[in-house]
Amino acid sequence: MRNKTACIFSAMTLLASGMMVFSFSLPWWIGKFSENTAINLYGWGLRHNLIQFAGRLENDLTPLYQTVLAWAYIGLSVALILFSIFTKRKKIAILIQGIVGAGYIVYALSGMYLVIEHRLSDFGIALQGESIPYGGELANLMVQSSIQPAFYLALATGVFIVILAIIRFVFYKR
Repeated sequence: MRNKTACIFSAMTLLASGMMVFSFSLPWWIGKFSENTAINLYGWGLRHNLIQFAGRLENDLTPLYQTVLAWAYIGLSVALILFSIFTKRKKIAILIQGIVGAGYIVYALSGMYLVIEHRLSDFGIALQGESIPYGGELANLMVQSSIQPAFYLALATGVFIVILAIIRFVFYKR
């Protein structure tokens, strides 16, 4: 019975790490200016196809080194989760999973509500809904903005990983 439980737990942990990568690779927030123009904010940075406003948004594009650091964070998180499956030191495995899960929740929330929302307010763009930015070339253009399902998936993934750590702790104590 223990081997079956361990296999199920390992499969759920692998699923959680896959969900982490998947949620990180999709946009967490989108601001649409028209049918074909949008600003996309991912867990790893900002991209857009607003050619006519490229100069205005140049300072907001995520530099390559920050994108690399963000993906390195996800890679390290996945590596730690995988390590937690195979290590014989159960207390360390539980701690690692709990920290990775909580860390991803904090990363997503701080990214959305400290970084993204703060920067959008500089332009007068709402985090969700319709707004008209002020200042520069973006002024007087209607923006439809919304938090995307991938952001909520990121939060759910972090919670799922923490729950897996709690479950592991309960089984460890038995």
